[in-house]
Amino acid sequence: MLLFRLRALARILTSQRGRERRRRWTASLGVILLAMTAATGCQPVAHEGKSGTLHVLIGTPSNEPLTAETIETSVGEFSTLIDGFRELHPEMNLSFSVLQESRLNEDLERRTAAGLAPDLILVSASRAVQLEQQGLIREVSIPPEQLKQLPMQGLTRVAIRGHRYAGIPVLQEPQVACFNRSRLSRAPGTVEELVTLAQTTTASFGFSVDPIELFWSTGSLGAREALLRALADQPLSAEETTRITLWLRWLQALNLELRISFLADKDQLVKRLAQRELDWIPCRSGNISLLRRHLGAKLGVAALPGGPGGPASPITRQLVWSFGRNSTPRQHRMAENLVRFSISPLAQRTLTLTGLRVLPANRLALPRPGVSMTMDALLQSDANGTKGHLFARLMAEDVDFLRDVRRILVAVIFEDLTPEQGTARLLDLRPDQP
Repeated sequence: MLLFRLRALARILTSQRGRERRRRWTASLGVILLAMTAATGCQPVAHEGKSGTLHVLIGTPSNEPLTAETIETSVGEFSTLIDGFRELHPEMNLSFSVLQESRLNEDLERRTAAGLAPDLILVSASRAVQLEQQGLIREVSIPPEQLKQLPMQGLTRVAIRGHRYAGIPVLQEPQVACFNRSRLSRAPGTVEELVTLAQTTTASFGFSVDPIELFWSTGSLGAREALLRALADQPLSAEETTRITLWLRWLQALNLELRISFLADKDQLVKRLAQRELDWIPCRSGNISLLRRHLGAKLGVAALPGGPGGPASPITRQLVWSFGRNSTPRQHRMAENLVRFSISPLAQRTLTLTGLRVLPANRLALPRPGVSMTMDALLQSDANGTKGHLFARLMAEDVDFLRDVRRILVAVIFEDLTPEQGTARLLDLRPDQP
């Protein structure tokens, strides 16, 4: 069994002089975790002596094979949090495993059937809802004093029935623009400026065809409300229909630009920016740590560009704690203790300010503007994305519906459908009713 006993690292990791030591420690942690992943095949570690062990599974949104770098990014940011918890509960060991979210459902079904489910699972809100629907995690109630501190949007994304939830919000990863500062002195502030830069400079721009990754542009083009109504099977006015058509026409026109590329998913975008093959992409704030390792001070982070229709409408990835179904009463109590500790204002501030790549779920810990340019971009993105959770929830609840929307977008972008035909197809879609 490979266990992580994280000692007093907080003072080292949060001090300026400890930054290099933190880098070395997280790199070592990534190597150790990779060894654990290889040794266990992302299966749960053995349960001998489990009464004193809390098993934590972290889901990563990447569909790429796990590497030491991926695992380091997934776990290293939580080092100070885990250290603080271990100081309070030295009797508990903590065991981690990391797995792609796309494999979580199948993996947890197997683990739960064998009585080996993890005690805590850190996943996106949309994935937590899927897991709860399959009976793979416990539904939870949230005490009133905690509800007051958590964002309503985040709670809406994991609400299942009554006052029960599929998970408890802990962190937020807004969607922002990441770019290479050596190729672009600043990020485009509008979609018109983006196209102009693609036409008049040598900078290259990348987009994903994933509907969730493209939704931000509906705000910039004024199609956000119309698209939400259309996909919810609500009647549209002629003007609203036109707005969707204009958005699709804009996407199609982008693909005709020599220096703008559409790729299959966000992982490819991040990889190509890291390898300096692209100069600007929409990205998740969770990608910032990895991109910093490759681009260093040349990495720029900004809010996504607005446009004639208003500000961009990015989707913030909400990370939540969910509870496995095989925990002993003692393990479940300790898991609850870790969750309460992690969403306390002090722990939330530490998580936010240590890496400058996430926002806290606890509203009392929200940083003020001016901490850094990166943090300002995250705050602006989160403020602009007030409706993004509605689209994300709709897509998460019906995988086939998401697939159909993606097919229509791909067909329009690559000129198999006209924007008018794409609009008609979108209006004909019907989400499954619960």
